[in-house]
Amino acid sequence: MREGCWYCHTQQTRTLLADTKRSGWKGVDSPVSTPDEFVYDSPHMFGTKRTGPDLSRVGVKYDRQWHRTHFRNPRDLVPGSIMPPFPWIANNDDEFNALVAYIQTLGRAKNWRPDNDYEK
Repeated sequence: MREGCWYCHTQQTRTLLADTKRSGWKGVDSPVSTPDEFVYDSPHMFGTKRTGPDLSRVGVKYDRQWHRTHFRNPRDLVPGSIMPPFPWIANNDDEFNALVAYIQTLGRAKNWRPDNDYEK
């Protein structure tokens, strides 16, 4: 919340085919978001626009080191990314661990990934 991630990222897979494909994993389209996935979130972090990718199904797609590198300098992993670096998150173990723990939960409330591919 503090860094304003929701200004560029959303956490809701819409009913659009492009959304389900983009949020999918290994050739399997992701399910559309449903209220049970965020009814208890406070505050709700739906996002305001989609400058960056939707995060609603990102949980466990990337490991901890990927996230650490991404927060330090997103362009090291995603050439052309317009996301600014957040090195203070990557360098603060308590903040980094809490944020990655949260990110790793996104999209895991539904059993949709091929081969139950949730372990990393």
